[in-house]
Amino acid sequence: MAADTSHLETPSTDDDMVEFSKVTTLCKRWMIDFHFVSMCRYFKEDKLEEFEKTVINLDSILESMPLINFELSQKRSIAGFVTRVMHGKDLDVHYDGVEVTPLISAINIWKLLKETVADDRLFEDITNLLYVQSVAVCLEMGQCSMASTVLKWLLKECEIPQNLGIKLSSIIKRKDTYHSYLLNFSFARLLDAILNFLQAYLKLHPCDFLLKAANKVVKACPDQLEDSGTEESETQSQSTSESTPVTQDNKETPVKRPKKKLLSTKNELLWKPESGKKPVVVLRRIGNGEDGDRLQSGAASPARPELKSRGKRKWTALQDLKIIEGVDRYGEGKWSKILLFYDFGNRTGVMLKDRWRILKKHLMN
Repeated sequence: MAADTSHLETPSTDDDMVEFSKVTTLCKRWMIDFHFVSMCRYFKEDKLEEFEKTVINLDSILESMPLINFELSQKRSIAGFVTRVMHGKDLDVHYDGVEVTPLISAINIWKLLKETVADDRLFEDITNLLYVQSVAVCLEMGQCSMASTVLKWLLKECEIPQNLGIKLSSIIKRKDTYHSYLLNFSFARLLDAILNFLQAYLKLHPCDFLLKAANKVVKACPDQLEDSGTEESETQSQSTSESTPVTQDNKETPVKRPKKKLLSTKNELLWKPESGKKPVVVLRRIGNGEDGDRLQSGAASPARPELKSRGKRKWTALQDLKIIEGVDRYGEGKWSKILLFYDFGNRTGVMLKDRWRILKKHLMN
């Protein structure tokens, strides 16, 4: 007996076709709202991998829309801005086909988002934090010439306050990567300020229709949904295990995912770093704790023989800055969490604690 497929038939009249397209457009808008809220949540929880997947889905749906209204255009710009900030410390990640740092690209989008920020003071705070961190990140990565180039670009293209420009110029000359001024305008503070902006935006533009609807369904039939999810998970797991033979190599080696140029704004920027050298990007997976696995990128250093000496290793300025920023972000004593988020080689929480005592005395003087 043939299966009944009448419910899959295409509407026969032009009027029905028009109505179906309207329904499809509305469904896409709901999905855009859902992915936008999810993106904000993953930004808050600092889950980079989930964040990137969500933004890719959001961008894909937006690309499929025949027309994008003003509100959807705003959400697209906000997603592009937040994406660049999330990659703010990855100087090898470029957007819009132009070799600029992620934060420089973020600054250009942030200028266009001024109307979306209800609080003028918050807009000014985030703007200044972007200015400072676009320079501070370069110093943190040991790119002093790039930091100088970024500052020149800021002074030329942006309305950067004069006293801020003078202060940053002095810090660059001294190569003071953990200057108190940079700590007051830290990357953690930038993330907190952007989170405040996202929360205020969501209050004015609610995007939780699908979440509320799903919440009602989950409350109505939690057992059925849980069983369905389990079966689906087991099916996917079985399918994967059957299609991919388990070997020692694919068991230990994580799948490498290329970096995406997410939500390009097609901005033509004139700024380029002075150095033409492009360092090799190395991806390494860090930890398996409450924040989940994380891909961290960094410039590959040339191979060198292992040191035979087992003496004390010197703390670098970059490591000191990571400790200070980690304490500022997670709190003093949260050494295991700081170790999970930042890379200190083989150092332990006790080592971080001892080093923090020294840094604390230095900062208080």
